Amino acid sequence: MNQIENQKENQAENQVISQNEKLNVNQNISQREYLREKLEQEPGFWELIEDVFPSMSVRIFLKKGVQEAKSEDDDTVERACTRLKLICFACRYDKENHIEITESDTAHESSSIFQTLRTCFFSQGWSMELYDILARKGKVTPDMRRYIQELAVDILNLGERDGNNRAFFYALGHAFAAKNFPHLPQSCLWRTYAEAVFADWYERGDCYESGYVAHNISWVIQLGLLLGKEEELRGERCRKIFLRYLDHISPSGLAIAPGDGDDQSSYLAALKAIYEVTEDKHFLWAAEQVQAAGEYGGYRGKNAPRNLPEKQVEHEGEMPDGCTQVQCLYPDTAKVPDRILLNPSREPGNPYMGMVINDRYDTLHHESEDNRGDIYHYEADGVLYLKRSSWQKWAEQTNTVVIKDAVEEFPFTYSEGLMRNHWYCASANLRLMEHFMPDERYQMCLEAFDTYKHFEKARPIVHDYDMPLPLQYRDTESPYGIFLSNPRGMAGENQEWNLDSVTLSLHTFTKEYWTEKKDRFEKAMSWNRDEHRNVVYSDHEVDVEIKNLHLSGPAGKYFFHDGYDLAEKMQMIWYPVNGTQKLLNREEMQKLLTVTYEDKVPVFRIHCPFGRLDVLWRGLKERINTTKQYTRIGFEYRYFSDVSTYLRTPIKILVNRITTRSLHVDHQQGGVLKKSRAEQVNMDCYGEVLYEGVYTYDTTWKRKTLLTKEGYLIVVDEIMPGKDAEGMAGGPIWQLQNPPIMGIQWADAVAEKEKQKSLLVYCHPQRGHRYGLQCQPKIWVDREYAFYDGAVLQAGKREIFLSVLIPHDSSEEPLLLCQKKNEGGCLEPTEEGSYSGVYTKKETARGIVTQAERNGNVKVVLYAGSGLPDMRIEMNQDGSWKVSRTEE
Repeated sequence: MNQIENQKENQAENQVISQNEKLNVNQNISQREYLREKLEQEPGFWELIEDVFPSMSVRIFLKKGVQEAKSEDDDTVERACTRLKLICFACRYDKENHIEITESDTAHESSSIFQTLRTCFFSQGWSMELYDILARKGKVTPDMRRYIQELAVDILNLGERDGNNRAFFYALGHAFAAKNFPHLPQSCLWRTYAEAVFADWYERGDCYESGYVAHNISWVIQLGLLLGKEEELRGERCRKIFLRYLDHISPSGLAIAPGDGDDQSSYLAALKAIYEVTEDKHFLWAAEQVQAAGEYGGYRGKNAPRNLPEKQVEHEGEMPDGCTQVQCLYPDTAKVPDRILLNPSREPGNPYMGMVINDRYDTLHHESEDNRGDIYHYEADGVLYLKRSSWQKWAEQTNTVVIKDAVEEFPFTYSEGLMRNHWYCASANLRLMEHFMPDERYQMCLEAFDTYKHFEKARPIVHDYDMPLPLQYRDTESPYGIFLSNPRGMAGENQEWNLDSVTLSLHTFTKEYWTEKKDRFEKAMSWNRDEHRNVVYSDHEVDVEIKNLHLSGPAGKYFFHDGYDLAEKMQMIWYPVNGTQKLLNREEMQKLLTVTYEDKVPVFRIHCPFGRLDVLWRGLKERINTTKQYTRIGFEYRYFSDVSTYLRTPIKILVNRITTRSLHVDHQQGGVLKKSRAEQVNMDCYGEVLYEGVYTYDTTWKRKTLLTKEGYLIVVDEIMPGKDAEGMAGGPIWQLQNPPIMGIQWADAVAEKEKQKSLLVYCHPQRGHRYGLQCQPKIWVDREYAFYDGAVLQAGKREIFLSVLIPHDSSEEPLLLCQKKNEGGCLEPTEEGSYSGVYTKKETARGIVTQAERNGNVKVVLYAGSGLPDMRIEMNQDGSWKVSRTEE
């Protein structure tokens, strides 16, 4: 820890340097006047000053400067110099005028440019890179060098660690500063920190934010080259990492990220950087394909047409083979199954399917939120039919399976609230806590650092019930910078820990809080992104009952009341609206709490006034394994108040006073991946996954996918409900991009208007199943339409869902494709107790015919006519499968 102590001494020395080099700021003038006084003669000043005021995105301002500095045009380079000077003098003004550092919901903008440079990782990296480019071009004067040196000392404070874009940008800033100012006492520590960030990525062998490609790969390659890591970047470990990203590129050049990813240009930058390092022409081919794809099928509503049809791309690169596989995160070390990719060939027009299967996804800032089995990318003949088009935080808004209480709105809760006097069974994915529990190496830090926040506000720990925010961890073996999660969690290396307390945090929002933002109270965690969840205010204070707090998993179900007197161990912390939190005494608790017993089971009736009320059970002593023993945590609850206006249950679970962004009791898939498999026969591809403990601890879910060479996608979802799933409803959901037309058990929607391509989703017709549509506006600008096949589940009864996805020309009528004009008629099965399907006799030999047996074997027959070929598909319970065509 001596180096950390040296850093503090150096910081004190730096303050003296700053005082000795003041620029005589006149504190009676505005910052704008000050900048004009110092810099109005600089090239481009009067245009650039408008970017600074009235507000400024420093990262964009500096990114443009880096682009300008790389130009061969002298005037453009001079303009980049002016940008850097503006930043330096603006920071000096902010600092010497003691501009107050204020709380901000983003790391990228704040009350001052100086504060933003201390918190914005992009700005730190680009400011130091901009200086480095200008210095190499001989554009830096001695004065300017002195200003940037001082800026580096002021803003560089060992930042975030781990394999993610924030850490890479922080490290780039430190590495560039160490390179350019080696005489400074801080330079050794700056480089040590940058080396540690690179090691976080290289030693584990991947970025954990696999959906955030360009913000990871491009920058870590740049960091490695800056640190002299060419040998590592060209080695076998890095090659395995880079191949993952190559295989994300489909035959059309599209790359859809399963997490909070970015657009096509991000993959383009990443692939170009990889090619420059490896000189492997497969990556050049992928970059050329991505460039041709443009923003077609991109992110956040970007639906631009392709730059060039794939057949017109002139390649200098070499086309790689198809990529059917189970792809792993950390491919050279932990080998965590991450995706199934089905792709027989990269030849133009060949089909491609990507499905995220990782069972450890938490948001961790840019991942999918506890969503698995999501088919985030499906294309055929160069057309994208299914995609992850926006920032979806719930399984109900993706192409996966949903299970929820049968009385709730299905699949997603948009308009119907909760029923009063109905017991709901709530449980959350306890395994997400593996990402945040400290261990012997990664210890929790409770200090408040203003430089590490990103959508979270650091706050001191005053009381023993306070929640540490932001969550910060120090690597005892490499104590440079802060981790925002325990990096061993994603790799499955932090499964055992002590459970000391459980908290249910109940939130009752006022109308003013939700609509006018006037009222404030302490939320359970500011990273919840509740503004993006379907939460609404309440018209009144709420009464709720809670019972059967439990852990569940492979070891069974453990009720805490069997081991503890929960009424005795219970505490309540009240966070009133516009007030200060308070630990309630027993007399105050009795005004909000009534405890009764049903067969010796305590039932807690709680009155929830507006604000936040934490119900805390502490003094628990459980040593648990969150994968092999208990995978879920839950309870039962019912409302006595009318909460039909609530669109979800605003209850957050905390364990050991720690929570995660997605540890809610609603929308929780969970589950342990027990099996994953992908294989290819000729030009047909098959993938299969099996999860245990999905949605309830005793429910299993198997998803089988078969992608034919014609581009047809057959998906079989098999749910085996456990006792806890009795009375729940479940089934698959398919996100269609445009308003569909619908039959009883099928839906058809245009996928691409320019090419006149549509997608027919045909579900196996079964009695007792409900087929429907739900309009689903997404968080940003996308509007999709969820077509679902749902059924009420019975414990111990296997439920089979068979979906047939048929791309076709929009001119072809879906009714003629499926040839089911009667559409089941009175919904009588062909045989008593058969899963064969609900058809009249005339409908069993035309169009699309499906059959699902109770043992799990399924068959799909496509009859020639209306654009369909003659073919037969079999997918059996034992994992065997076969595709037969008449011409074969």
